[in-house]
Amino acid sequence: MSGIYGFCTDDGNAIPDRILDSMKDAIPAYDQTVDTQWVTKTDHCVGLGTRHPMRAKAPQAYAYDSVSGVRCIVDGVIYPEAAGPAHGLIEMNAAQYLLSRYLESGPSCVMQLNGSFNVAWWDERSERLVIANDRIGHRLFFFGHCGRSFAFASYLARVMGSGLIDPDIDLEGFADLLNYGYIFGERTLFENVKTLPPAGILIFENGKSNVERYWKADEIEPHGVYNEQRLDDVQDAFQTAIKRGFRTDVETALDLTGGLDSRTLLAGAASLDLPYITHTGGQPDSTDVVLAQNVSDAVDVQHCFEPIGPEKVSEWLIPMVLHLGGMVATLHGHPCQHFERPMPFDVAIQGSGTSFIRGFWRVTEDNSDVDDPETVRRHLQSVLQSSLASRISIETLWQDKHRDLAASVKNDRIPELLRQFKAGSRLVDAVTYIHLTEQCRKFLNKAILIIRNVREVYFPLLDHELLVTLAKIPPSVRLAKEGRRIELDLMRRLCPKLLDIPYEKTLIRPSATAAEEWVIHKLRGVNRRLTRWAKLPDWTPRKVPAHYFSRWIRHEMKDTLEGLLCTPDAAFRQYLDAEQVDELVRQHFSGEANNEQFLAGLVVFEICHRLWVDPDPDIISHAFAARS
Repeated sequence: MSGIYGFCTDDGNAIPDRILDSMKDAIPAYDQTVDTQWVTKTDHCVGLGTRHPMRAKAPQAYAYDSVSGVRCIVDGVIYPEAAGPAHGLIEMNAAQYLLSRYLESGPSCVMQLNGSFNVAWWDERSERLVIANDRIGHRLFFFGHCGRSFAFASYLARVMGSGLIDPDIDLEGFADLLNYGYIFGERTLFENVKTLPPAGILIFENGKSNVERYWKADEIEPHGVYNEQRLDDVQDAFQTAIKRGFRTDVETALDLTGGLDSRTLLAGAASLDLPYITHTGGQPDSTDVVLAQNVSDAVDVQHCFEPIGPEKVSEWLIPMVLHLGGMVATLHGHPCQHFERPMPFDVAIQGSGTSFIRGFWRVTEDNSDVDDPETVRRHLQSVLQSSLASRISIETLWQDKHRDLAASVKNDRIPELLRQFKAGSRLVDAVTYIHLTEQCRKFLNKAILIIRNVREVYFPLLDHELLVTLAKIPPSVRLAKEGRRIELDLMRRLCPKLLDIPYEKTLIRPSATAAEEWVIHKLRGVNRRLTRWAKLPDWTPRKVPAHYFSRWIRHEMKDTLEGLLCTPDAAFRQYLDAEQVDELVRQHFSGEANNEQFLAGLVVFEICHRLWVDPDPDIISHAFAARS
């Protein structure tokens, strides 16, 4: 769904309809939509709006109770307490349902809800605005507070489109983008705009806002052992999550790759005999596409192939940043194809979230140091920082006046995150939860924020009840050392034939024993050495990438990227050392080094600056060029 939006201001000169229309139009409509808007002007100027693509058959998004004067708008899905048939697992009267719950128990009603949603209530009697999200915070929810004006939306672009929020740059957010490839916590690239934390409730009244958390994943205590009974619990929660995602009232597609994550979802869907197709994007001969076709054939389901080429990768950059709001440093805007290419489905299912099943801790055989805070800090720093940050001290790229700030972001961010989570039995728990609420949540929104303008996106592996069930399992079972254990157990029970097809990471069938894997790896190593020494034919299987962005960036995208980065008036040059940046750009395009993510951070910042800080008519018109 393309989301909800609204505002509240004491500005007597404000024209509510104009503000709300500007917020709605800040994100183009690429398909037929269902729109609802409401405004009023008394002591406060208030507006609420919703816009959702018609094809996704969104649940009811707006409700009003004339007796209490409370209005409700919602973006997402609510899972009712009493589950019925597959399509009945989603509350289709979502706004009315949430309105009734609010009238019963106020903002605390969200503590009892399960789903993937952002919601807002306006209580006209108390002149109070309440916004909240689900426990995992599946969908980014942006809000801006400036003076006595407040704006919120499912997209940052709509908050900026209100005209109520000053677009002052948050340099800490920019430093995060360069150091880690995405922005940590509640920050954005703008000082006056934040994101609502997972399980967040924000109340705005009397010109002030207050945010509280009503639930945290690390409050769940692991216990017991992992056995057949625990696997029964996981299977029950997993299959319920599958039913919720694979809706039967719309055409549903599973985004299938050659990996285990989406294959685990395929096993669940196949075991329940649900109606769906599979979908894979990339090159026709890529490993992901070939393996996705193989596993689709194994369960006799239609496979839809989406070719992704270099023809329009440069054109997608600006609309990509418009939708993502500068939260992630990426140049991969291919989901924008959904705006202009017909697809035979209305809902996409994605496999993000399986890393919570198998943990996020990368260990050696000696796992004795996971209780050491410094070890955990170094581990997080190494796995979260960008590839360039692992090679050089990025803070040295900043101008002298900003260097201390950049250094503090690098040194303080990980300890700051660790302090927000209790360690549980071991600090490795905190690592898993930080990954879930930070990196995983931000990166899954790369898909949600773009694709949901034309179709809905669900992540069954991040279903709240499934995550709770998994969090109760001792973390030692979900360490990377144990690896794929729970996923393989689920496939073995639900669709064992999928274990006999190689998967992308190793190109070895998952059903292979540890001894068989060892032999295969040894034989491949011997073959590679013989190939080099005796120039014999190389039978070692090779991965073919699904996309060739690294090559496209240096060729098809080069002119566009240099046009953004190599101009003397580029916005980032106010903060960074121009000569050093130019050298890193040169190194990348010459092939001397791979600085892709660093270039992506600069490009994202530059486009955001031209969209909202110092508006560039050419950039803005380009962002809306694909509008149908």
